[in-house]
Amino acid sequence: MSTYTPNNEDLSEVGQPCDISDSKYKYDVFICKKSEDVALAEEILHYLEDNNYTCFLSERNLPDIGDSNYYGKIDEALDQSKNMIVVCSDANYLNTPWVRHEWQSFSNEKMSSSDRGNVVTIITSNVKREDVPFTLRNLELIQWDSYKRNLLSYIVATNNAKRLQYRQEVLNNMLNNLTEGNRGEALDKIKKQLKIVLQGYDIISNKDANRLPNVGFSQTEDRRRYDIMQNEQGEVLLVTDVESVVDVKSPLFIYDGTDDAILYRNSTSCLFFDDIAESAHKVLSSQKEIRILELQGDDVVNEYRCSVRMVPSVKDLLD
Repeated sequence: MSTYTPNNEDLSEVGQPCDISDSKYKYDVFICKKSEDVALAEEILHYLEDNNYTCFLSERNLPDIGDSNYYGKIDEALDQSKNMIVVCSDANYLNTPWVRHEWQSFSNEKMSSSDRGNVVTIITSNVKREDVPFTLRNLELIQWDSYKRNLLSYIVATNNAKRLQYRQEVLNNMLNNLTEGNRGEALDKIKKQLKIVLQGYDIISNKDANRLPNVGFSQTEDRRRYDIMQNEQGEVLLVTDVESVVDVKSPLFIYDGTDDAILYRNSTSCLFFDDIAESAHKVLSSQKEIRILELQGDDVVNEYRCSVRMVPSVKDLLD
């Protein structure tokens, strides 16, 4: 079988480059609070993570770090967070030095960066609106007893490899800490985290696949793993091993409704898939767009969406 060379003229109008504006964001939400409010913050944390958002909370994410590294790690987490939630049971907490540094730094960044999400302040009933600093009360301000009705509408989720990699790190930590003593509870948490990592996708095809190398190289017999999954909303996720990381431009999934498909990554790189399970044929054929997740070993190296182009025969393109 000959190497497939993409025809740029045929594909140029289909499949736009993925949006990489979120590429630096590891967390959907940074939770800002004074230590006295950590119980409230943890409730928010669990609520958001139950709804598939990734969160940073210093007590959870930085439990054993020394003072010398703490402030640098906080600034790093601020920089890697798309949104901020400020939890407050006492207006005076908002003006303590470190709490103010967190929300003020993030608010300033939001004003100067178009890709930041929102700053949401959640206050308990004893906190008066007029006692909240001007900057915060003129962004998003909601009452504690109504956050479950309103909060999720303010969160702008990220969609990138760092976010998924963080979820995998959480899962790996759970696996590493699994002992006989906590086995039952830990396994429940792991199953829950697995559902979050895969975002509800069920595997409909999982095979080894041929590698279609970069144009100009002869095809080899190397094999790699891929999984095709679908969630309850009907969206399709293709998870595949890759040997090389490339700059994906105008990606396109080329499919003919049978066992074979080509993933066009850019003008010099494609991946060929064979032995696609029959159960996935109809599902793939009905998609206008699918999500791609590229792995090297256990590391997520690329995540993007691409259009699906149906053709009469994939094999004819390869001959």
